[in-house]
Amino acid sequence: MSNKTDQKFIPFGKVLKSHGVHGELKFFLYNENSTILVNGVLIWIHLNNDFIPYKIISIRGDKNKIVKLENIDSKDDSILFFHKEFFISRDEFPDIKSDNFYLNDIIGFKVISENMDKGYIYDIFPPRS
Repeated sequence: MSNKTDQKFIPFGKVLKSHGVHGELKFFLYNENSTILVNGVLIWIHLNNDFIPYKIISIRGDKNKIVKLENIDSKDDSILFFHKEFFISRDEFPDIKSDNFYLNDIIGFKVISENMDKGYIYDIFPPRS
């Protein structure tokens, strides 16, 4: 794995609150249809001016996910994460066909229409179901 300073971190969701007494967390995903969050994936949380990695050891649920992170074993351990945004390294995204792309990869692209510069893509809001 590359050094964290070389990685591009993609905002992926927020930690809402704890779930139960064993340190599980309730996650809200920005893209509820994503299949990237699975056991073994590292998520990154911005704490104390640094990105800290945490390994997912279990995940369940549909819309809001219930997630267990490695070494977070009590409700007291989980309090630090409440309302924090979490990130996935772009390196964790699965490869896709060459004629497809991830939406986050086009952020920063210049928009040209009728041979005129219209601006840049600075954010994307996927449709909600």
